[in-house]
Amino acid sequence: PLRWYPPGYSLALYAFARLELSLAGAALLLFYLAKFAWTLTWITAGLAYDIPYWMAASAVAFALLLTSPATTTEIFESTAIALLFIALSTRLSVTSSALLASSSVAAGTLFRFAAVKLLGFYALVEWIRRPRISTCIKVVLTAIPSLFVYYVCTRVIGGDSTPYHGVGPALHTNWLLLLKGA
Repeated sequence: PLRWYPPGYSLALYAFARLELSLAGAALLLFYLAKFAWTLTWITAGLAYDIPYWMAASAVAFALLLTSPATTTEIFESTAIALLFIALSTRLSVTSSALLASSSVAAGTLFRFAAVKLLGFYALVEWIRRPRISTCIKVVLTAIPSLFVYYVCTRVIGGDSTPYHGVGPALHTNWLLLLKGA
């Protein structure tokens, strides 16, 4: 069923279809826009870690060749990973880092459920860098929007029929993907 999949891709296709594009044209445009955003975010992530531009651009170009048949939702998840790396770099303030991490994981989850596992990675990196109670509070506050998006997509929209939860009562949410991220 269509409700097995996160609604972000369908909503983006609908938005482009409202602009008088065919669904095939909308899917193609969304694919190339996603590839463009992916390229920019990974080059930016490389630069955030002081990798020389020529090396970051070469690595991204090589990855573009390797991932040529990738699906659009995989590209969105990978873009969320790049944004998370940027958020974890030391280039941003603590508040900006938390906001970027929160919004990128929430947006990634809207397009691909598995992106919620990035919260576990984010929490682990933050805890390793600063093992304090304030870090736990920051991580929890950062995770709330992503967990809300995940819950709405898998329970409110998907109900009992999401592939990550099997068939079971709607009151029981399996957070296995988040544990895999950790």
